[in-house]
Amino acid sequence: MAHRILPFLGSTLLLAACSAPSASITPRYMQFDIDGDIGVQQGSSVSAQASVDSLGLEKDDSVIGVRVDLELGGHWTLSAQDSKHDGDGTADATLSQGGITINTGDPVSSKLDLGLYSAAVTWDLLPTDAVELGLGLGVTAFDLDAKITEKLGGQSVSTNELLPVPFLAGRVGFELGPVDVSGLLGWVSINYSGDEASFLDFDGMARMRIFGDGDRLAGWIALGYRYLDAEVAYEDGSDSVDADIQFSGPWLGLVLSF
Repeated sequence: MAHRILPFLGSTLLLAACSAPSASITPRYMQFDIDGDIGVQQGSSVSAQASVDSLGLEKDDSVIGVRVDLELGGHWTLSAQDSKHDGDGTADATLSQGGITINTGDPVSSKLDLGLYSAAVTWDLLPTDAVELGLGLGVTAFDLDAKITEKLGGQSVSTNELLPVPFLAGRVGFELGPVDVSGLLGWVSINYSGDEASFLDFDGMARMRIFGDGDRLAGWIALGYRYLDAEVAYEDGSDSVDADIQFSGPWLGLVLSF
């Protein structure tokens, strides 16, 4: 998944340099915790889910991501990040796939990689620079790669799926003395060709200027928080996957505008 961030960063920087009236880029360092449940079973439905705690999946303390904001006929926000979660545990539900079964109580070694690649645009509803209130649209590529291995026998169940998820977007921002505060919210609930997805994504930040006077050639230190609640149900070959997972954590970044 990490190889996707470099092309993303290069293309967005090129777009910003060539065509945007104003742009900012925010490299950021994050902690991303994980909670929720995952189910993988043979057939067309999932009757039980194992908690991520029982599977031993842990927080990723070193997530590297990037966010790009462009003022180009609207306020565009592009972002990309990859997180990795792994660990050992004891399954608290039965998981099955292709003739392989991991039973409740089996010791397991688990890993889950999540890639989030998002683009959203909002249009401001208020004709003022002091407050931003906008509505718009967006899409997130939700890249999920999970593998759960039964430690005694070495058998595994896994899923690897890239789900494009369109969403409605809302944005709010305002100045609070020397600090700018903003938040971007994306939400959708869809059912398409047997796949279901419910998606809530919040990315908020407060930033303080550290150099520069205007919006061009300026820098800010930023502290933010991202929360993602994703419920996805889809068929993976002859098996079914049903996941209800929450990811959340703070981030620290440096905003550079040009």
